[in-house]
Amino acid sequence: MNRLKNEESVYLRSHAAQAVDWWPWCDEALDHAKASDKPILISSGYSSCHWCHVMSHENFEDALTAEMMNDFFINIKIDREERPDLDRYFMEVTQALGQQGGWPLHCFLTPDLEPFFSGTYFPPQPMHGRPSWKQILLGIHNAYKHNKADLSKNIDHIRLYFETSKSNITKERRYALQADFQEALVKLNEWTDWEYGGFGNGQKFPGVLPAGLLIEGFFVAGAESFLNAAILLGTQLCRSAIYDQVDGGFFRYTVDRKWTIPHFEKMLYDQALNIHFLSDLSTLTQSKEFKAIALDAFSFITRTMKGENGLYFASIDADTNAIEGLSYIWTLKELEEILSADEKLVFEQTYILHSFEGDYLTLSAKEAADTKNLSSGLRQKLSAYRAMRPQAAIDRKQILSWNAILLRAFSRLYRCTGNEEVLTQLEALGYRILKHFKSQGEKPDKSIYTRIISSNPDKHPAFLEDYAALMEAMVEWYQIQAKPEILDEIKAISDFVEQNFKKQNGQYAFSANLDPRMKEIPQLEDSSLPNPQVSLRNALWTLHHITGDRKWLESIDPILDYDLSKAYASPYAMATYLMWVEKNKSGGIQLHYNPADQAKLFPLPAYLWNSLLIEDKGIRASELMVCKNLSCEMITFTISELNQCFSNYHIGRDTF
Repeated sequence: MNRLKNEESVYLRSHAAQAVDWWPWCDEALDHAKASDKPILISSGYSSCHWCHVMSHENFEDALTAEMMNDFFINIKIDREERPDLDRYFMEVTQALGQQGGWPLHCFLTPDLEPFFSGTYFPPQPMHGRPSWKQILLGIHNAYKHNKADLSKNIDHIRLYFETSKSNITKERRYALQADFQEALVKLNEWTDWEYGGFGNGQKFPGVLPAGLLIEGFFVAGAESFLNAAILLGTQLCRSAIYDQVDGGFFRYTVDRKWTIPHFEKMLYDQALNIHFLSDLSTLTQSKEFKAIALDAFSFITRTMKGENGLYFASIDADTNAIEGLSYIWTLKELEEILSADEKLVFEQTYILHSFEGDYLTLSAKEAADTKNLSSGLRQKLSAYRAMRPQAAIDRKQILSWNAILLRAFSRLYRCTGNEEVLTQLEALGYRILKHFKSQGEKPDKSIYTRIISSNPDKHPAFLEDYAALMEAMVEWYQIQAKPEILDEIKAISDFVEQNFKKQNGQYAFSANLDPRMKEIPQLEDSSLPNPQVSLRNALWTLHHITGDRKWLESIDPILDYDLSKAYASPYAMATYLMWVEKNKSGGIQLHYNPADQAKLFPLPAYLWNSLLIEDKGIRASELMVCKNLSCEMITFTISELNQCFSNYHIGRDTF
């Protein structure tokens, strides 16, 4: 019997009509596996995942395949966005077995939850050296029934992997040296694609977290090549086909080096992280293009991805009617029919067409974006025509950590622009998060926040990812609007995390409720999101500087016990960690201001692009105190001349 029809997850319900006897992750399913002595098949994915849809259609909708799955296994379907703790664990298993991770993710376990095999996409027929899904099912069934010794080897290997991986955290402190940090930056910068922008020479993900590390490196070391790499990436985010040049918003990645063929899903966290990056880059460089696209993406999100409750949806699917990109791609015939002669001339001056699967085309922009071409009649006409097509489905799941990352992005955008609409949406989102994600369930002691807006709040307790992202976002929000209730809530969340997530070794668990049979490896690498261990420490560090209370520093030190040589060797994967190590060492720039002047600070001048803004009643109105490297200077200013006030301050090695 398929048990998914009553699940709230769009992804789980999309499998509810299949002949596979799917279970959601629950104790009943695990007990049934033990009682029937069948291995467990875990299938993890998410609703906007193109290859998840492909494998579902090719395999799970096939009657013979479904029969094999039902006869041989207890089949459990997981929405990775609902249960990132489980997905993280099974992804680690995949890597332990030397397999490349990704989604859909499939993992096979004994009834005692011992994993022994894992993989991602498998076709219905063998191809390109990859076995078919039916071959995998039959092979694992036979091994479980007749050759458990081989499975035991895999089980032992995975156990050893999890035990040895814990050694990444050591009690032997190795302090960061300036030369080490700069060497890591040089290593990262060498991976820059100087011809097309971004990192590497294959498919292009935005890579804004490592690019943010390069910006930090420029600020510390003054090497212009670091900033130039970030600017080149920012330009591609604005002009290439990864940005929806018609309606706005960022696609997930491009499948090619030249940024011309997108993978068309739109994830909320990508919108947030890219807006954050472009906002910071615009403040630093005073680029109108980066600011224009950040505001355009902001407009897209608030127009398209916001629910009636004021919170934001998880994603927009890559596929429409089972065809990837159908809502977005063009044909020459369409463009010929809908554009007048004059509009065709403007189109040719504005856009570049790229071939995509035969007659279909994608768009990138020829020139720097500005307010004029983003609001042009041509763009509006293209958008209106596209709106008549079938539209990609929206996963209306509302996730705490993703909304929190967006709240932080709105804060950075306001620092960059001083735009009143951004401030309005920022404040509204902040208070809606506090209202709707605050747990209303029967077990508030287990989680004061719920991860997902649901009719059953107790089903989705928030994870460290959620709390850390929320704390980091709220300390950013507090720097924009220093209201006491915001600060009080940050402190309450911090106390809860300390009591419920902190382990004996000083590290923090990702989940407060993970089954103890499923081991957790301490991780400081970033995923698609900033690492929650780092986000938490960054929030605590900021809270200390805002309040002056050293209590918030006491939880920070254990993260520095990581072997920094491993971090310096992997700057792309550990960008936010390295940024935090540098900030923890240097202290960054702190701007103290009188409460009466808070709203007058924005947009910030370039020198203060990443400064910590601290309300200080000891500062007189129309004065600032700027601190860096344990040195402070009082500056008398008029608000209208704030940028000129810092014109003699240099970004890079020079300080006041």
